[in-house]
This record gives sequence, C-alpha cells and structure tokens, in this order.
Amino acid sequence: MPNPFGIGGFKKGNKLWLGMHHSQETKNKLSELRKGSKLTPEQKAKLSMALRGNQNTLGYRHTEGTKKKMSAAHKGKRPFLNRRHTKEAREKISAGLRGNKNTLGHKATTETRIKLSKSHIKIKDKLSKIAKELWSNPIYIEKTIKALERRPTLPERIFNEMTPRSIRYVGNRAWWQKLNDGHRHNPDFKVTGQNKVIEIFGDYYHRPGTKKDDPQKLISLYAQAGFDCLIVWEKEIYRRPEQVLERVNNFLIRQ
Repeated sequence: MPNPFGIGGFKKGNKLWLGMHHSQETKNKLSELRKGSKLTPEQKAKLSMALRGNQNTLGYRHTEGTKKKMSAAHKGKRPFLNRRHTKEAREKISAGLRGNKNTLGHKATTETRIKLSKSHIKIKDKLSKIAKELWSNPIYIEKTIKALERRPTLPERIFNEMTPRSIRYVGNRAWWQKLNDGHRHNPDFKVTGQNKVIEIFGDYYHRPGTKKDDPQKLISLYAQAGFDCLIVWEKEIYRRPEQVLERVNNFLIRQ
C-alpha cells in the first residue's frame, strides 16, 4: 500500500513540534492511516536523491560545492567563539565606548553619573516617605513586631526546661536594655526580682573570629548598666548539663 502521506506529507502544525503532541483522536486516525503503509520505490529514490550529499546535521556532511562556498566565506576569519574583529571594527567599537563605559569596571561619563545620582536620591526619598507612612500606622507596627518575635532555639528550650522558674525566657524581644555601647540589647533570660541576665551563646553564631558579642565585653557592658550577666555556651548545655546547673545555682545566690 502506498504511503498515504507521501514525501513530506506531514504539514507544519501536524508534526510533533518540541514536545507538543496530537490529541488522542488524531493519534487514532494517524494509526489507522499508517497500518500497512510503505514507501513506494519511487518515493524512496526521491528521498535518497534529496538527501544525498546535502545532509548537514547530526554527523552528516555537506556537498563539496557547499564546502567550497563556506570555505571561501570564512577565509581569513577565525571560528565564531574565537573570532577577532578587523582593525576597523575594533576602532569603531572603541570610539563608541570611549567615555561611555559603564560595565565591568569601566567608568560612566560625568553626565551619566550625575543623572544616576539624582535618580538614586529620588528613589531614596520615595522609600523614606513610604517607610514613614508605614511606621505611622499602628496596625503595620503591630504586625511587624509580631513577625519579628523570636522563638527560643533548641539549646534555649533545653536550658529553660532544666532551670528554675525564676529564670524566665525574654529572648523573644520582650525585654530590652540600652547599654553603654549605644545599642539596645535583648538578653535570652532574665532572673525575676534580680538584676541578672543570662545569655546563651550558639557555637556557630558566636564562634571565634565572628566578632559577634564578645563574652567579656558583653559582661562588662551589662555590669556598667547595673546587671550581672552569665554566659552559657550551647555545647555546655549538650555535653555538661550538670556543670551548667551548678554554675546557674551559684549565679543565682551570688551577691
């Protein structure tokens, strides 16, 4: 039976283009039409003649004539990924970029910098205005503070469970104290009825070299504000809980 589609019988829109597929109804019709279909010898000969020497994809080769034309067109030129511009082209590119280079470390013109600066000032003023309007809204303030509420970490939860009730968790930004460094600090725990605070230092967040809340400096800052501070490391809570409890008890009775 002759091929019902003929050479090139699939028209654009009926092919499987880039993952697109036919409907089930169309598939059934195509399946019925293909049953027992074969290319005629004449169609095979035409396909062979059309493809011979002109296959240029997936490992196929160009004809000798095509090769010569391509060779002549590319003579004196490097491959695309390593090609050099002519001297004339380089001069045009250089002249076009001169004084107007603004990427990859190049400098923009003075005029461009002034425009950018004015644009940034306008944007900054707009953002500042928006921020002022937002922070004047009590509902926005309440939602923001609630979103910022910090939950106790695992070592803080363990410490809270193993210590007396007089030591209460305030690390959810429930208690602030302004220290002499000019910043407001929120300790992790506060001892009820005493000017004593406890900070839990995470092994990663407060690791040496991070310059994050130096233990002795923080203790000194709290002392200047009239507070006694105890610092407990995360690894101590995990590895030596008995020693931590002993330190806490001594801290509570210390005058």
